[in-house]
Amino acid sequence: LNKILLGYTISQGQAVLAVPRVAELTAAKARLMMAESASFNLDGFVRGFHTMAWAKTIAALAVAVPFAVADGQTDINSIIEGVSVITLAIDADTGDTEQGSGAIVDGPNGLVLCTFHQVKGPSDIKVITDAPREEHSAKLLLKDEEHDLAILKTDNPLGKSALIGNADTLSELADIVAVTTPGGIEFQKTKGIVSAVDETFNGKPVFTVNMTGQAGSSGGPIFNMLGKVVGIASRDFVGQPGLFIAARINSAYPLLEETEIPIPSLEPSNEQIIPSSNATAGGLAAVHHFNRGLQSESNEVKVEQYGLAVERSEDFFEAWFNYAIALKEAQQYEQAAGAYEQARQLRPESPPVYRNLGLLYLNPPFNDNRSAEEMFRKLVNYRRRDPASHNFLGESCRRQHKLEAAEASFKYALHLDPDYAKAHYNLAITYLEMRKLDRAKESFERYQKHYPDKAEKREFQEMLSELTR
Repeated sequence: LNKILLGYTISQGQAVLAVPRVAELTAAKARLMMAESASFNLDGFVRGFHTMAWAKTIAALAVAVPFAVADGQTDINSIIEGVSVITLAIDADTGDTEQGSGAIVDGPNGLVLCTFHQVKGPSDIKVITDAPREEHSAKLLLKDEEHDLAILKTDNPLGKSALIGNADTLSELADIVAVTTPGGIEFQKTKGIVSAVDETFNGKPVFTVNMTGQAGSSGGPIFNMLGKVVGIASRDFVGQPGLFIAARINSAYPLLEETEIPIPSLEPSNEQIIPSSNATAGGLAAVHHFNRGLQSESNEVKVEQYGLAVERSEDFFEAWFNYAIALKEAQQYEQAAGAYEQARQLRPESPPVYRNLGLLYLNPPFNDNRSAEEMFRKLVNYRRRDPASHNFLGESCRRQHKLEAAEASFKYALHLDPDYAKAHYNLAITYLEMRKLDRAKESFERYQKHYPDKAEKREFQEMLSELTR
């Protein structure tokens, strides 16, 4: 910390610093506190931060950075222009108005993503757009109180939509831009720095940023430098201006999917990773081993290299995920489950982890249908409109003889995709076990339209004959 503080200089009696030094200091302090307590989370960090006398001095040094785009970088001004709104929540009893911010996630259909606490309770909600400045009546369409997120719907279209990103791509000290509407200053663009990633607040995944903000900033979209929304400003550290908690955009994916808004693929990338300029020696070594694992066609080499990568960097999600895949391929199933669990701890909102771990538990040598069901239930929370996820959940229920739950899951998968052959087959087997033979035949006939020559036909006929004897 003392070395970092040496980055501050005194000029004419005032402290002068670059914003990255604030972020560096915050991240360093967080790492020290994490080392002191295995149960570290951001709630404890906030409480501890408030008790430090020096923290008030450092936080006061945070400065606003004029928003600009350097030569050769993506000009995100044109991308993010017009996709933010002001939200006004008017209390029906008192007439008090709470101002906040939001992001247009589906302009043609008038959908706005914001924080739930902004619009909780009031009977009258207004949304104000910029360029052109227009006021629209709105209503609360969907809410996720657990993650403090909501989607509003206006009576009329709102223009263009924000691009939806993936918070998993963020790293410490990454540049971000927020568009907020604090009282008296509308549609303010503020550049900031990510100070911590993959943290928790009230038990939910968040990240923290250093930027200027005040009342009215809640709900404002936070963009990466490609102009994609990676977070929603949630709240500031009380008494510590410049430090903000942001809800990960990934937490809003279930709401977005429910309104049929496309979201990015969450599959871990199979592209080589280029280390950041501020990477430590351990981080550089971890990336080196990870890339060697990607390049190799030998699964034995993959196991070795990914294993070395996670030894050098225990918080390397992509390495843990690929390590688990390689371990499963090597039939080291217990170790694979452990690697997936490590990945899950690092990114508790990663659907591919829940999917792969659930399939691992579902099949030999585990045959742990209860644990598989637990994983698949978490999976469908993030992939509500993915028929395969509901099919997996149905199969884990069927194997536990929870036949009504299995039937409901398979039918919902078919509601999402009427031509999903696997769900037709699994539903047919479920109906056989429920002794609903006519329905079983109908479902199997639908399956056969897609796979007329599959070997399952004999299996199904034998089961049907056994039941009708």
